Amino acid sequence: MLIGMMNDPRLPIEQEVGYAAEHGFDFLDLTLEPPLATAQHARAPRAHAALSKSGLPIVGHTAYYLPLDSFYDGVRQAALRQMEGDLRTLAELGAEKASVHLLFSNPEKMFSQETRLELWKRVLDHLVPAAEAASLTLLIEHTTVMEPHLEILRKLLHTYPTV
Repeated sequence: MLIGMMNDPRLPIEQEVGYAAEHGFDFLDLTLEPPLATAQHARAPRAHAALSKSGLPIVGHTAYYLPLDSFYDGVRQAALRQMEGDLRTLAELGAEKASVHLLFSNPEKMFSQETRLELWKRVLDHLVPAAEAASLTLLIEHTTVMEPHLEILRKLLHTYPTV
């Protein structure tokens, strides 16, 4: 079993990498999130040097609160562009896997289960090829244990077997 640590995006990446290495973690679950762990921060010389020096493998982690499934096309497209850029950055830093969170940003009472599933299929239709182009395996991390959400997760995993 491997035990990793996710960096706290409120702290500098190089500080979190040092902590993970000093405390014997097997890998770093590198999240790219504001305020201090964006892709720009991760590509900065100090963070890049700390990642290289630590020798820790990286598993990519993305912001759980991006509205990837937004019913609004403009909002969804902006979130997908952000996610695609973060996936590329994680791959450039050496990650072979990266997680996306199955967050439901639309009000439950406004949209049917089928509509929410279709919105998430649109998300994965975009992100799976983007991850593959970056040589990443895309992982889905659920954010709730509510049965309707788990049913959507089951259907997505069946539809997208490489995830």
